[in-house]
Amino acid sequence: MQEAPCRTESGQQCYSRVDDDGVLHRGCRGDLAADEIAACSGGSNCTICTGTGCNGNVFPPNRLRCHRCNSFLDKKCSNQLTGNATSAYCEVYSPYDSCYTRIRNDILERGCQSDLENSACIILDKKHCQTCEGNNCNEISKTKLKNSARKLDQTAWIMVAMLTVLFHLL
Repeated sequence: MQEAPCRTESGQQCYSRVDDDGVLHRGCRGDLAADEIAACSGGSNCTICTGTGCNGNVFPPNRLRCHRCNSFLDKKCSNQLTGNATSAYCEVYSPYDSCYTRIRNDILERGCQSDLENSACIILDKKHCQTCEGNNCNEISKTKLKNSARKLDQTAWIMVAMLTVLFHLL
């Protein structure tokens, strides 16, 4: 990607700023209005740096990475994932973001919650959708996703049975 020239003299100062919608903007400090520079100096969603291309790093530094793939396009996506081959930073920044793995129409999808309009798990049960927090936490295989819900259901029934017995003993 070729760097665009600054419209206003910036003394080799650049900015990286996340707007209210979580979209990242990068540019030359001189192209910002005075109130934007002031907000950038004291805010956590904006930073100013010095040096040609200094704003090319990941911003904010705590930006989430999730596995992002679709088993219709890549059959390996259904497997347990390791490594970073399908890992990418979430396009939209949210400090409360999470990763998801879901099955819709028998197709496994993985990605970032913030990249979707609605909740990843809306109208899907636990054996078809799971969200998690932390970089690349959505590595679960399609088979394990389906089986994890069964284990949760079995555990819930065991707990209900134990509580019923305990209640009758008291």
